[in-house]
Amino acid sequence: MTSNPDVPPFTGYVETTVNALRLIQAARQGVIPRITRRLNDSERRTMIKSGAVFVFSVEESGIKRWTGEIAFIAQSVPSL
Repeated sequence: MTSNPDVPPFTGYVETTVNALRLIQAARQGVIPRITRRLNDSERRTMIKSGAVFVFSVEESGIKRWTGEIAFIAQSVPSL
């Protein structure tokens, strides 16, 4: 699934590494959407909200670092 403002991101709380790995697997299987490109300004304004979880692959999306309007603790994404 691509970045699409009509498809809301997964919403939830990622408490553990196991939770994160399950979300990655769900995105690979198409169960939840994944980001395949950088969000544009309009998409960022409508999609980035508290609890929104975005899953992306560095290789597929070209996104090496998440840069949104909101400051997050970790900006670099480790390779899996």
